[in-house]
Amino acid sequence: VKYSNGTESKCKKTIKMDKTVPSCSVSGGSTWTRNNVTVTGKCSDSTSGCKASTVSVTKSSTINQNVSPGTVEDKAGNKTTCGTKLVQIDKTAPSCSLCGGSTWTRNNVTVTGYCSDGQSGCASSSVSVTKSSTMNQYVSPGTVRDKVGNTTTCGTKMVQIDKTPP
Repeated sequence: VKYSNGTESKCKKTIKMDKTVPSCSVSGGSTWTRNNVTVTGKCSDSTSGCKASTVSVTKSSTINQNVSPGTVEDKAGNKTTCGTKLVQIDKTAPSCSLCGGSTWTRNNVTVTGYCSDGQSGCASSSVSVTKSSTMNQYVSPGTVRDKVGNTTTCGTKMVQIDKTPP
């Protein structure tokens, strides 16, 4: 190399070039759970190496979708967006719709609560209680539960049974 002041340098500078994007292997994801879920991307680059070994994202609310942990980058600035993993988190309690109850009757009365859940689904479709003795009170069929353990106590229906002779 000859400089403008007339001096020369015999030094050679080695330039390393990396135009290859890093790879990203993704782990994590979930089947239905009510716990937080972390999706992690592990960077791999055999040329210049990775700036960081992993990227991750944690989901903590109700979700049912594919999630990417983000983008990995090598030391030369090449980037790769990581793939996705399915994350299914259900933190929402199921709902309960009621049937049954009565106006005055002398027959047994069954109150049923039907479970509905738009995320993981219900552990069973319904809960019920049958009353057979004289009473005039509100009755709940119990508690409905979804497949990951979220619960809702069903409301009440009036049960009026008169089995006492006049």
